[in-house]
Amino acid sequence: MRQIYYTIQILLRGRGSNFIKLMSLTLGLLIGILLFSQIAYELSYENFYKDPECVALMRCRRVKDGIPDKEYDYSTFRPAAADLWEALPDLIESASLSVNFYQPEFYIDDKKLDDVQPMFADTLFFHTIGLDVLRGDPKELGTPLYAFLSQSKARELFGDEEPVGKTLSMGKMMDITVRGIYQDVPGNTAYRHNIVISLPTLEEHIFGRGTWRSNDIYNVFFRLKTPEDVEAMNGRIQKAVERYTETKEGTDVMEFSVLPLPDIYLSTPDTVRRLVILGVLGFSIFFVSIMNYVLAAVAHSVGVPKRWAYINVVVPTEHTSWECSCGKQACWY
Repeated sequence: MRQIYYTIQILLRGRGSNFIKLMSLTLGLLIGILLFSQIAYELSYENFYKDPECVALMRCRRVKDGIPDKEYDYSTFRPAAADLWEALPDLIESASLSVNFYQPEFYIDDKKLDDVQPMFADTLFFHTIGLDVLRGDPKELGTPLYAFLSQSKARELFGDEEPVGKTLSMGKMMDITVRGIYQDVPGNTAYRHNIVISLPTLEEHIFGRGTWRSNDIYNVFFRLKTPEDVEAMNGRIQKAVERYTETKEGTDVMEFSVLPLPDIYLSTPDTVRRLVILGVLGFSIFFVSIMNYVLAAVAHSVGVPKRWAYINVVVPTEHTSWECSCGKQACWY
């Protein structure tokens, strides 16, 4: 009990400095945890899809005089989905086309809607990417002016009303009819959307249908049969593309490959650089906070309390005795 009493007294005597040390340590740890939470969040990009390691995105880059460009283009040509599925049926389970660069405004009764993120896609989009369809038939994405809403967006726009059959105005040019509801897409994705509009809507009313030579605006997704098929497909995709395209003479050619969906977000140097900076900051803040607390605690423990009294003792050279201030006789031999 006496030890507890002394501990409480020491804490009460230095409560000001103890509060500062505790707040410094708490804030440092809190900021460090937030930084590492952000890193964990960004490392989990695209992992909410069904079997995301089996989903791959087609990409291309230009190779001139044997030297490839540093950056890849993740938009490519429309026929790639069907043609490569036909050429590599032993690797590919399904293929899908989508376009997300076109972001028109949406209205309901002349009221502009906020935070509408459209994706134009074909009938196999949900199966290929790995999203659950909660209501409706995905085959209706083959019909122009049809769309599917995410579950949360449908609730936001229509509340408790039945969303299927409702219409939205796209750019005040055409009415889009809601034909189904699909699983919400979290924020940790490079391809955000809360409404999927049929691809024929874009091709028949806005941009036209792409070919191997025109409109390289499509994201081509493949669902492979196993994760190991990514490497196998990269070894065969170039020859497969050459079966359907004219071989370009000269030294300027296009190089094609696929990248697993979870690796897309981390494939850009800026993303990797930002995560490294966040990691270094997190470790630095942890280290500084802990060392600051330790040094403050050590400095406080070795300090001389104000209530201590100093006694100067003179060491005698011979047998001596004196009377202490408390009245007791003390001797030195």
